[in-house]
Amino acid sequence: MVMGNKIINVNNTLFAIGAVVIKNLKNSNKKIDDLYQEVKKEKDIPFKKFILTLDFLFIIDKLEIKEKDIVGLKLW
Repeated sequence: MVMGNKIINVNNTLFAIGAVVIKNLKNSNKKIDDLYQEVKKEKDIPFKKFILTLDFLFIIDKLEIKEKDIVGLKLW
């Protein structure tokens, strides 16, 4: 699910969705619901997969989540 293979399309992986999340977070803090609506415009994904993507980005230390807000983005 994190990486693509011959069954899972690379465009539907947590890596690809994470890139869209990071693109939509540049230079601003956002509420999770608002960020989901922006990401959903580009990638039609279920909310569960969006949350898994946020978890993935949090685990690799690329964003901070505080209550319902994403309060920081750590760019590479």
